[in-house]
Amino acid sequence: LSGTLPRVNGWIYDAYVRMDHRPPPDDVAIVSVDAASLDALGQWPWSRAVHGALVRRLTTVRPKAIAFDVAFHEVHAGDPAGDTVLANAMTENGRVVLPVFPERMGPAGAVREAGPIPVLAHAAARLGHADVELDADQVSRRVFLYAGLGSARWPSLALATWDVGEGGTVHDVAALARPMRTTLSGRVWIRDREAMVRFGRAPGSIRQVSYERVLRDDRALAELAGKYVLVGVTAPGLAQMIATPVSTQDATMSGVEFSCSDWVKASAQRT
Repeated sequence: LSGTLPRVNGWIYDAYVRMDHRPPPDDVAIVSVDAASLDALGQWPWSRAVHGALVRRLTTVRPKAIAFDVAFHEVHAGDPAGDTVLANAMTENGRVVLPVFPERMGPAGAVREAGPIPVLAHAAARLGHADVELDADQVSRRVFLYAGLGSARWPSLALATWDVGEGGTVHDVAALARPMRTTLSGRVWIRDREAMVRFGRAPGSIRQVSYERVLRDDRALAELAGKYVLVGVTAPGLAQMIATPVSTQDATMSGVEFSCSDWVKASAQRT
C-alpha cells in the first residue's frame, strides 16, 4: 500500500544491472541523427528522400534488418514526393521496420495509435511499437514485448527488427497476446509480455555511426554490413532521452539506444 516494495525491488535490480558488465552486442549498430548530421544535412525533420538515400546505401551492404526509430505519421508537408522515394527504397530493401506509438490527444484526451502514413506502412517489412515504460521513479527498467490500441498486436520495435533479420514469424501475435493492464487513459493502450531489460553497459556503449558519414563514407557504410541497423535521433535537444539503471546524471540513454539493448535476441527466443 505504501509503494515501498516496488522501490526496493528497483534499487536491487539497478545494483544487479550495474554489476553486469557484459560486452555490448556486436551485431547491432546505430545510425545516429547527431549534431554533425544536422550541420551537414540541415534542419530536422529532413525530406524523406534523404532517408530513402540512406536505405539505398545500406541495401548495398546487406544489413540483417533496418529499423527507424523515427515517426513518419504525417505526410511531409515540404516534400511529399520524398515519401514515395522512401517507400520505393524500403520496398527494394524488403527488410525495413517502422514504429507505431501511443499518442495522447490532448492533456486528458483519448489515446490514438500513431503509425506511419499508408504509403510507408505498406512498404515496411514489419511495424513495431516504440512505447517505453517508466517506473514510478521515472526510470525505465522493462519493456513490453507486445502492445497496441485495443489489443497487444504489435511486437516491440526491437523484437520486430530481430524477427525480420531472422526471417521468423514472431510478428503474428494476435492469438497469443494476453492483455495484462492498461497504463494510458481514454481509449485503451494494452501492454503485454513484460521483460526486464539487462542493459549490460552504460549509455553510449553500442556502436554509433553518424548518419551523414554513412551517406558519404564507404568505409563507415561497410562497417554496417550484416548487422541490425537502427536509425534514430541522438542530437541533444531532439532525442528522446531515457533514464535507466545504468544512467548517470549527465548520461541518459537515447530512445534508439534503448531499443538496441541486448535483450533483443533473448526476448525473442523466450516468446
